[in-house]
Amino acid sequence: MVVADNYCGCIVVQRSFEHLARVTSVLSLNVKLFSTRIRLLNVSDGPQRLSDGRGLSLEVRSSGAMLWRYRYRIAGKENVFAIGSYAEISLKEAREARDEARKLVKQGIHPAHQRKADRLKMVKENANTFESVARE
Repeated sequence: MVVADNYCGCIVVQRSFEHLARVTSVLSLNVKLFSTRIRLLNVSDGPQRLSDGRGLSLEVRSSGAMLWRYRYRIAGKENVFAIGSYAEISLKEAREARDEARKLVKQGIHPAHQRKADRLKMVKENANTFESVARE
């Protein structure tokens, strides 16, 4: 910190901001994502993973694909749940999907297995086959 007296008799304090560069780089690892930061990403830097917190991250591939991923552990084993792409699912929707997946993980259910079971159930309910029509 440098203290100097300017010409009008006021004291001017000038600080060195080199320490802030180190602090900013450390803090950027723990900062939640926001939509402006995502839109301004430079994809040419290669594959990246931007964390939003609580296991949600945005995986940016060198091809330009931006994919939402949720990392979780069940029985000590790490798993990854694919939520969708950034073009289809906004940041807010991805956070909501993460919260729903967290509830399933707390019950010991894999979110991907639950999604597959839900899809099979929906297909079975909406089946428009000859057998289903004949049973009616």
